Amino acid sequence: MTLIDLKLQDFTHEVASASPAPGGGSIAALCGSLGAALCHMVASLTLGGKKYKEVETFMLDVKKKSGTLQDKLLEQVDADTLAYNRVIKAFKLPKKTSVEINLRKQAIQDALKAAAQVPYHTLKTAASAMVLVETVIKKGNPNCITDAGVAAELIDAAVRGAAYNVFINLMDIKDNAFSLELRQKVFTIKHNIHRKTKQIRKTIEQSINMEP
Repeated sequence: MTLIDLKLQDFTHEVASASPAPGGGSIAALCGSLGAALCHMVASLTLGGKKYKEVETFMLDVKKKSGTLQDKLLEQVDADTLAYNRVIKAFKLPKKTSVEINLRKQAIQDALKAAAQVPYHTLKTAASAMVLVETVIKKGNPNCITDAGVAAELIDAAVRGAAYNVFINLMDIKDNAFSLELRQKVFTIKHNIHRKTKQIRKTIEQSINMEP
């Protein structure tokens, strides 16, 4: 049974267990999926209202894209745990002979690269959901603006959490060109999402008189 097939209570208990996986990477992916799901909800609660007829096309597009992103990010919940397990398996390989040592080193490097790429995929996928948040805030049912705000915070958490998991794996990767390229990509996306989250947070806090 996959992690995403577990009941919510069972999943949270699995996270809370002494096992290191599922860990932060899987939870980051789940946050992104929930953020996309909230966008889908806001779009659904906008469709059908007469006063929102002019934004129907936008909301239908949000529903389609958010549904796809939601599913993709759920897949990353298990993908992250599988990638971690691959790293652990590589470290457990025999290292008695020079051949075994070299094979083990290569297996570890390959596993670490894969383990860095999985959260990077989570980060990219979650980040692409932020434009949907912006759409539902601007054009969606205003009664759902705080739901859209929660979506933004979840996506921001997903991006930041995934970035953590990329960087911790890069620490032991010997391929400097690989590491540098991935670092630059992550920094660019993370900075952009952080900036958008701050803007969205300000818009929502103003709309509900939450500003100090």
